[in-house]
Amino acid sequence: MNVSKVALAISAAFIISGCGSDSNENGKVAPKPTFPPAIESELLSVTVIDGYLEGSTVWLDKKENQNFLPDGDEPRAVTNKQGVAVFNDIAPDSFDKYVLVAKATAGKTIDHDNGKPVAGSFYLTAPLMTSETALLRSSQESKSYSSVITPLTTLVEMKLRQPASSASEASIIAASKQVAEELGLNADNAHIVLSDFKKLSSADATKAEQAAVSLVVSGAMPATVDELSTQFDSVLTHASTVNSRVKDAAADELVIHDADAADGTRVVKKTDSDGDGLIDALDAFPEDDSEWYDTDGDGKGNNADTDDDGDGVDDEKDTFPLESSEDTDTDTDSIGNNEDSDDDNDGVLDIDDAFPYDPTEDSDTDKDDIGNNKDTDDDGDGVDDAHDRFPLNENESVDTDNDGIGNNSDDDDDGDGYADNKDNEPLSKLVIPETFNACLETLPDYPEGTAARPDGSNSLLYTISKLNNGQTERSQSTQTERYVGQRVGLPDGNLAERTIDVTQIVTQTPGAQAGVWNPGFELSYVDADNQQYLGYEDVFRRWWGINLATNAPNDMRLKEKTTSWVDRIDHRSPEAAIRHEKISSVYVGKEIIDTLFGLREACVVQHDSEFKWNDAGKYSVESAKRYLDKNRIVVREEKDNLEYNLNSEGEPESEPNWGYTDSVKVLNGMIHHGVLYGQDPVTSHIPADQPVTMGQCLADLPDANYERKKNDSLLFDMYRSSSKVDANSKEVETTEQYGTYELVPLVDSGISWQGYEGLVESLLKGTFTSGYAFSERYFEYANGMMAGFEGRENGTDNIAWGHKNTLSQQRSVEGSYFMPEVHYHDASLLNSTEQKASFKQVQYVVFAGVEQVVDFALDRAVPACKYYSRLETTFYQADGSPLLDEANNPIKDFIDETVWRDNKGIINRDRKTQKWDYEHWYRKPAVKQ
Repeated sequence: MNVSKVALAISAAFIISGCGSDSNENGKVAPKPTFPPAIESELLSVTVIDGYLEGSTVWLDKKENQNFLPDGDEPRAVTNKQGVAVFNDIAPDSFDKYVLVAKATAGKTIDHDNGKPVAGSFYLTAPLMTSETALLRSSQESKSYSSVITPLTTLVEMKLRQPASSASEASIIAASKQVAEELGLNADNAHIVLSDFKKLSSADATKAEQAAVSLVVSGAMPATVDELSTQFDSVLTHASTVNSRVKDAAADELVIHDADAADGTRVVKKTDSDGDGLIDALDAFPEDDSEWYDTDGDGKGNNADTDDDGDGVDDEKDTFPLESSEDTDTDTDSIGNNEDSDDDNDGVLDIDDAFPYDPTEDSDTDKDDIGNNKDTDDDGDGVDDAHDRFPLNENESVDTDNDGIGNNSDDDDDGDGYADNKDNEPLSKLVIPETFNACLETLPDYPEGTAARPDGSNSLLYTISKLNNGQTERSQSTQTERYVGQRVGLPDGNLAERTIDVTQIVTQTPGAQAGVWNPGFELSYVDADNQQYLGYEDVFRRWWGINLATNAPNDMRLKEKTTSWVDRIDHRSPEAAIRHEKISSVYVGKEIIDTLFGLREACVVQHDSEFKWNDAGKYSVESAKRYLDKNRIVVREEKDNLEYNLNSEGEPESEPNWGYTDSVKVLNGMIHHGVLYGQDPVTSHIPADQPVTMGQCLADLPDANYERKKNDSLLFDMYRSSSKVDANSKEVETTEQYGTYELVPLVDSGISWQGYEGLVESLLKGTFTSGYAFSERYFEYANGMMAGFEGRENGTDNIAWGHKNTLSQQRSVEGSYFMPEVHYHDASLLNSTEQKASFKQVQYVVFAGVEQVVDFALDRAVPACKYYSRLETTFYQADGSPLLDEANNPIKDFIDETVWRDNKGIINRDRKTQKWDYEHWYRKPAVKQ
């Protein structure tokens, strides 16, 4: 077989740039193809043959979207009198991306075999592939490629679409051979199937031409796009029948359609009785050379008929005068609107095109009958397209973070990592300053508060949840921080030149009774100038720590770890400062968290520290993450604090002996510059039936109108006991005392005593069943502060004991319900010795509310105001050193007492002291006048 001849007949085609769309930022598409500049001028000429067909439409159908329709981005041309359509600027390396398609339109396409329009519309196709063969090259700058489309190439193209076929050159050759074989052509002449057989002079070429005409007039060629695209197997079957009859037909015969024949075909002679160019078998008026077609079968020839296809549309207005199913071709692609799936050829199928007859429009998003290309608000959401990030979505118009998701659908509009419902400013991206101090400066002011509290000191209320070491259940507590004021230097004399802000910290365990551990009370010290933390001390200095020096920076850079040291004295090393060097801080950045004030930005700092006391055998490690709001107020703290014993090698043991983990401290209330936010730090913990202060409590009692007079007195029965184990006998020895006390709250005022003037005097006298008696005179200032007292025994004038206060300070804010009031006293003993000359004393008083108590003076229960008090005294020698016990620990006396009182004074008193395990006072009947 001469393969080269077949290869010569395999055509090459053009290249097109692509979809060819004009688009703006709103996504509107103008469906007009664009073509890139050609590197060389390249032409593709396509000849459409039944006879040569003039006025047929030819296009290159993309295989990637093969629908056999002339889409807007596919090159299209109309054939001339020679049946040739020319395409300019073609690149041959893209030929194999296309299939050639042609449509002959009834009544419009002229078949130059007879000079008549074709009677019925039909489609023809031909394969294309890349080929280096150029049938004509006119110059170095110009290339010309040619191809043909015939009924025979149509059969080849359809065979290539059958299973197991491809568009390769070998497959095209094989398909051509099959068609040639059906026609009985010589095997060496199979190339005729893909050639312009009208230009060839051979019996096989004549047979090919006979077959081409027969395939058309027998109706074997597809009349619709559907037949061409999906029913090609049926077309091939019909064509095979026609070809088999053509194979045996004489040269002066054709195969035509015959509906009555078993195979739908009939062989006829090419007789033309009236000489009008159309054979009698196809001529509706074979004896009338002025008529040949009667398309609508109404007996009137088309030349005389004004509506050839009888569709009710006059021929002069009918784009398809011989097709009763069509009359309009909006896009002039030779495919009527009824068959055309894209009437305006804008690349959008009619079923998806809001304007199927307008190539400049295809969408009407808001259904206002104005196409999107003309509409200035496509989605009808009230936002002009020029300002609408989603012009085709009525539910969206803004995309703050430019992530392609509209704000209404986006759960993080500003793209800062915080969901909108967790973002204080969801349309403004969180900005993280480079330094900690800069972060603090960017924090916004606090919002409007809950109420005005002009009389309240700055206060903070926290809830704390943590897991104490060795426990499985979390503990819950509240902590109130209240600003006390400023002082110069610390109470122990350290940091004497520093101005210090003092804050009291009160920790309460809900439901617990008032006592030595509840509420807890500490004082916290911060440098007023640079806000450096200086230390703390428990009210009774059971634990404390003072930072004497540090190199900690006053600012931190983002994400940069800063290490520092601190020289510290504390309860484990009270005399010699220890330098602790494993202290670090990191300014983590800024975060948005849910706070008392709502969603707020907070500056976040991570602190880590290790402390080691070799002499005390202790080691502690602390890690705290703090979230700070305006004015450095901590709104949240997450903390671990564990303490370990040191082993014999000075290393921490594996298990802690004290501490807590997973502590979460959250701000729930605040008084700031006279404004209340959230829960009241002073009153929110107070039950509804309890007064706030002792003064309010007394004012609400039945005896509120009582007026104290001089020498009014109260009588008490007193009982006390103590027990100890005898060192020898191991028996418990109990000592008990009974007595009667008389208390005179007001002896006189304006008293002079020990150099003090204007004092108020009160008196306590006691007589025991043993006969022992004593009296104590108490002196206080008009403000209630103690000035001192003196005591005598058994009626003598000698002062047996007593002291004179040299300093009295209130080191807390005013006390209230379960909010301690703390007083500090320095005093010299009236009968001092070298060994015991003075003392320092701390008094801690907690008002515990009102409750019923039995008043034995009235022999019934009465409402009384209750308070708890602890008085702790440390004695000093004349040289100022503390008085030590046998273990070299400072000697301390204490008095723990719970008191119920009314406006007259004490009703009942329970005491425990250094000497007595239990002491109780009961008010007796008859108040002496």
